[in-house]
Amino acid sequence: YGVGYDSIDVDACAARGVVLTNTPGVLTAATADLAFALLLALKRRVVVGDRAVREGRWRGGWADPDFLGRDVSGSTLGIVGFGRIGRAVAERAAAFEMRVLHHSRRHDGEGWCELDELLAAADAVSLHLPPPFFTTAPASSTRRAARSSTRKRSFASSSRAGSRRASTSSHSSRRCRESCSGSQTSS
Repeated sequence: YGVGYDSIDVDACAARGVVLTNTPGVLTAATADLAFALLLALKRRVVVGDRAVREGRWRGGWADPDFLGRDVSGSTLGIVGFGRIGRAVAERAAAFEMRVLHHSRRHDGEGWCELDELLAAADAVSLHLPPPFFTTAPASSTRRAARSSTRKRSFASSSRAGSRRASTSSHSSRRCRESCSGSQTSS
């Protein structure tokens, strides 16, 4: 099933003798791949370009700034939540020669910094928080930074939305936010 079982009624299963297990780690690489794909799509403006071509608005050439992406290599990635998935995203970022900063409850490892420092320095932010932390300071601060930023910065999330709360917020793994336009794009 994966790591998360927050959408399963554990008490009901226990009352019926149903044994529950989870498989931590089985989706780490796939989730990190998705997070990095969202980041690449945002930074390189893939969805915007695709939409323009499909709607017949692209006339050839790349002079239109709407179609110009931003460099991934050499940019700074801020990772909020540095567990298995956050670390796997950092490995992918290293392959793209990105500088990686991270914030988590554990103050460990190269690149750890306070959340405010991360949000100020990052060109892109990737959010990796389990459902209980969606309403905590890191998630709230990151959302606030996304809404108020005047700097061109990309925000992507591969955090699990808790099914019991029926979340359709920007935390959904299939949504990403690009603060420079304030738009949301589905992948």
